[in-house]
Amino acid sequence: MPMTWLDWYVQANAGTVREWFRARGWSLTLTSDGSPNVVAGLSTVLAMDILEYSANPEAHAASHGDRLRAYQSVLLAGCILPFVNGFNPVNRRDDALVVGPGLGLILKRETADMLANASPPASDPWRQRVFGAKPAGAGLGGVYVDIPRGALRLGKKHQVRALFSTPWRALADETDEDSGVVQTGGVLVAVVATSLESEDPVGLWFAVVDEEDRIRIVALPDNTLTGFLAVAGEELSEVVGSETMATFRLMYERTVDFLRLVLAYRHFGPPEAQGKLGITSAAKFVRNRNRPREGESIFAMVRLAAPSDRLGRTPSQEQNAGWMLTRRQDVAGHFKLQPCGPKNTLRQLIWVEGYARAPEDAVVKPRGVRA
Repeated sequence: MPMTWLDWYVQANAGTVREWFRARGWSLTLTSDGSPNVVAGLSTVLAMDILEYSANPEAHAASHGDRLRAYQSVLLAGCILPFVNGFNPVNRRDDALVVGPGLGLILKRETADMLANASPPASDPWRQRVFGAKPAGAGLGGVYVDIPRGALRLGKKHQVRALFSTPWRALADETDEDSGVVQTGGVLVAVVATSLESEDPVGLWFAVVDEEDRIRIVALPDNTLTGFLAVAGEELSEVVGSETMATFRLMYERTVDFLRLVLAYRHFGPPEAQGKLGITSAAKFVRNRNRPREGESIFAMVRLAAPSDRLGRTPSQEQNAGWMLTRRQDVAGHFKLQPCGPKNTLRQLIWVEGYARAPEDAVVKPRGVRA
């Protein structure tokens, strides 16, 4: 299995992290075998980038070359921080910048193909379920989705390689820079685009999904849009058959829909389609020239596979001829592989909204409630 993009990002920035600490006369924390812990160091670098921006945006912008590049670095840092923060000792963690742990998901190619041709559940409260405070929600601080190379293409030479999402936070009072930061109920979505031959980003764009699931493009106070794509808009327009601005708008919508589908499949899909990836410790990661072991990651990841044949009720239930319901009962929303194509030989993933089954005059079956 190829290395995940997030593992590659840590590896690609290992030298920068060492130089950053060396320039300040600081020492990296050590792994269990005494090696410099570059993963923990990356957490510190990202946290300091966010704090420097918060303290003095102008000075921060000057250090990055311009305000747009500086703000984009802060947005990406906020997406990655939930995954690397835990590598630091407890007394060095920046818990004020991270609202919860990160969830890493790896898609197999057939899973990405299946989800790319589906539509997300319209009634799924995904933002609250994933990022809401416990016990109602999972209380996550971030989600990372690793997409197989070539699965989601942008034109002829580029691809969507990774997705991030994290709770969107803003000033409690936008007119007062000293006011506290609060969660808005929205979700920041970051998209990483690369060429088909490299992991180096050629594109990076951001959107916020608000409390009503409307997609908002993130902008600076002067209305400069964030995100860049080193691909000619005309090239992409030829592929999707629309104008350049409509093309980029479509890209935002499709990537957010894809993220929602991945999160819904993780929650509602069959348990047997989920498997945990092996974890390479930080010490072994450093010893292995900043690479995880083959088929592993330095982060806790869940691999999502496509179902072997179908979703919803098990085949044994559907093959049990002659049975009928005598009580009305609610059926929760679920995914289903709908037969389609010539002689129903193909399958398309669809979402079935919750409904009540059995005759309308049947006795309602009580629903169990966990006390």
